[in-house]
This record gives sequence, structure tokens and C-alpha cells, in this order.
Amino acid sequence: MRLVFKSHEEVAHIWANQGQQRGSASRMFFEGRVIYSYGYHYAIAAIHPTDPNIVFLNKSGYSNSTAKHTNYVRSAIRGRQIINCYEPNGSVRENLRQWGTAICTAVNYTKKKGIRTTTKTAKVAEAASLLEEAKIYFLAIGEKENQFKKQLVETAEKPENKSILSAFFATSKSQSFQEALSDVMAKQIAKEAAEQKRIDKYVNKAYPALSKMVISVFHRTGQLLKYEAIEKVILDSGIPGKELRAVRAQMEKRFTDEFGDLLYYDKTNDEVRTQRQARVSIEDAKLLFTVWSRNTPIHGQRVGMFTVTAANEKEIKIGCHTFKAQEVQHFAKRMQWA
Repeated sequence: MRLVFKSHEEVAHIWANQGQQRGSASRMFFEGRVIYSYGYHYAIAAIHPTDPNIVFLNKSGYSNSTAKHTNYVRSAIRGRQIINCYEPNGSVRENLRQWGTAICTAVNYTKKKGIRTTTKTAKVAEAASLLEEAKIYFLAIGEKENQFKKQLVETAEKPENKSILSAFFATSKSQSFQEALSDVMAKQIAKEAAEQKRIDKYVNKAYPALSKMVISVFHRTGQLLKYEAIEKVILDSGIPGKELRAVRAQMEKRFTDEFGDLLYYDKTNDEVRTQRQARVSIEDAKLLFTVWSRNTPIHGQRVGMFTVTAANEKEIKIGCHTFKAQEVQHFAKRMQWA
């Protein structure tokens, strides 16, 4: 059993599928349900102890390199329910304490002299959002709803924070508060919709040519286009540089939805590899294709360290990967399996 893997992407996928208890790749490693960045001081995420479809993800601030590690983890757990928290492998009390502190900070900001009404409203909405986020975590971990307020207030280290939390909890239940919050959220949703419409217009402009290029290069070399090359195509299509990051992210999502995961034969290691660096032996891949092509049920079948979670004539889902039938058939043809 391998314990050291070739890339951060690969170790994230092995952890997500819980194929083994330990593994590492450079500055990223996992032990059991928890995956870390650089050391035990920063747990990126933890899989729910009884429900593998729920993952607790660290919402605390992080460095640029840890942000990349977090993106690899997000990719590996795509399709599962993500619950944000401060300490993925920490106690309920510690997580609630940090939420309580954040809520009190937002509420106290609204008491400052001279702040604008819009800023005050935004801070109240932020506190309400934090309260809801804490409750979602509390219930997901398996605690009882009628214990939420009591435990949240009890975690406050300062007496004044206990008072703030109790008062805010009561205020948040009032009809006037809910109406005001609904108005703020409605405006935010409208703003996000307008922004999404603008980004979609830019994506539609560059996506067709770029998606063909990505597929062609990966099938030929096993490598994804470098960010520099992708950004050049986007900018050459006339899209403003300030929209680059949002457009690229939207393109990646659309590409995944449309084409799923791509397949490449790594001759050096005699493996099948995806663009997200998951790997299985060529023997395991061929066996699975043979069974699937005969319309034999393959749900639950193991493929290397991964498990088939769903399969039909249109696609195969293995762990967090989705392989469209067209891509599977195309790969099988290249390998002369069909």
C-alpha cells in the first residue's frame, strides 16, 4: 500500500474516498477522516464520522498555498454536502465559541457612532448569516436543535458576549428583523444575478474554442493547459482582465458539467489518469469497461482505491469523478478495447 503520492490532487482523492487510513504528498497529508495542510495546526476538512456524504470544511483564513490545497479538497469532494466550520476536527464547543465571537464582533460594530445605515444593515445581516451557519453545523454534527441557543451562549468567554448572543438570538426571531433581513438578501440576490449574467456573456464568447483546446491537449499529452495559456485565450477574445478570475472559474464549472472527467493513458506507469490526477491500473480500468459495456451492473465495484457509486448508459460515477459515456467510449477506442 502506497503512503506517499505523486501530487496534492491525488492525495486529496485518496482521502475523499477513504481508500486507506494514511497518506501524504509534499505539504499535504491525511489521517483517517481528516486532511491537513502543512501540519496538524491546520485541518482543511474532515469527513463526517457516520455520513461520508457530509464534509466539514475549514472556513478560517489561510495562505495562498493552503488555499490551493483547499481547492484540491473541494474538487475531491464535489457532489457532497459541505458544512463550513472553524475547526473540522475540533469539538462542537470550540466551533460554537468562534462563531459566537464572530457574531458579537459584527453586532458590536453596529453600535459604533457615525456608521452608515447600509453598513449597519450589512453587519446585522452578517451576524444573522453566521448564526444560521452555526446552526447548520450544530445540526449536521448530530446535536439537538433545542440545545443550540443554550450551547452557543454558554461558549462565550466574556459575560458581555453572553448577553449579546442571548439578545441577538431573541431579536433574530422577530418578524420585523426577518422582514428587514429578507429585503437585504433580496437585494444581494439581485446583485449576484446581474453579475452572473455579465459573466455568462463573457464565458459564452470564449468557452467553445477553449473547451476544444483543453480536450485536445489532454488527450494528446495527458496535461491540462497551463493557466497562462487559458488566460491568453480568454483575454484574446476581448474579455476585460478584471473579469479574468470569475470567467475562468465559470468556464471550469461549465466544462466539468458538460464533459465530466477526461481520461489519459500514462504509458510510463501503465495507468489510466484523469485531469484531476486520480490514477488506477490499466488492468482495473479495462475490467471495469468490459463489465460496463456488457450492461452488467457495476454499482459498488472497486476500481483501485475508488468505488463505483452510480452507472448508467450516459455516465459512470466513481468516487467524486463523473465520466461521460462519450469520453469512456473515446478512451476505449484509443486503447483498442472496442
